[in-house]
Parts: sequence; C-alpha cells; structure tokens
Amino acid sequence: MDLRYKYLDDIKDITDCPPTSCTNKNMTGFRFVFEPNTENDWKNFLPPKKISPQRRLGNDNDKVKCSGYGLSFFDSENNAKIFYETMKESRNNIHKSIGTHLAKVSIDQNDGVVTEINNRGHFDLHEYENTNWSHKFEIIDVLYNPR
Repeated sequence: MDLRYKYLDDIKDITDCPPTSCTNKNMTGFRFVFEPNTENDWKNFLPPKKISPQRRLGNDNDKVKCSGYGLSFFDSENNAKIFYETMKESRNNIHKSIGTHLAKVSIDQNDGVVTEINNRGHFDLHEYENTNWSHKFEIIDVLYNPR
C-alpha cells in the first residue's frame, strides 16, 4: 500500500501538514456531498483548495492552508446536520458550495490520517494517494431540495 499523501506536492511547503497530531483510524464519518450524476458531484471527494485553488480560507495561516487540502468530515450525523443548518442561516446558497446531501463514509486506517475532532464534531482527513471513496460512502439524507 502506498502511504504517500495525495496532495503532497501542494502541502510540502506548509509547516506541520498534515499535523503531527493526526492519527490513522477506522471510523465512520459524515460528509456533505452532491447527488451522484449531477453537475457538481465531481466535488464530492475533493478538498476545498483542489476545487478552487485561489480560494482564501479564513486568515490563510499554515494551519488553515493545510486544512484546505483535507477532506472535511463530522463524527456524527447530528453534528453534521447542526453545522449545515447553522451555515444555511448565514449563507443562503451554501448548498451550491458544500453539497446538497449527507453521506455516511466508512474510513479505514489505509485511507489517510485524521485530525483531532473539535468540539463541533468536525475533523479533516488527509488522504493517501491511492484512496478510492467510490465504494465507501452511502447517501443517507437530502439536506437541500429545490423542489
């Protein structure tokens, strides 16, 4: 198994990226995605800085830059939904940027390393080069339905 980070060329000059506190885990994560076979589903398993390299994320310090190359997850369905609802209150079109559905994702230690889970249940996963998510996720809920 190749344990080289997927975005190594992008993160090699970012201090402590991925953070040394990251660990390999077998766990379930919850991630916002777009409905399969729609125009935005290519974004489902790309980190923000690969979707939009010019995008500024907060103050753009090394910790924030590093996070921009990780996949965003939550530790529970409830924590993900709370975050989504909070985001909808301040950004009417959040569904266009982070997704319209919630997926349950099976993460194993060969997929990459995860950051510490914060008090909102959020964590980043820094993928290994050969990680393939196609058979590891299941859409469990519709978060935005324009109909």
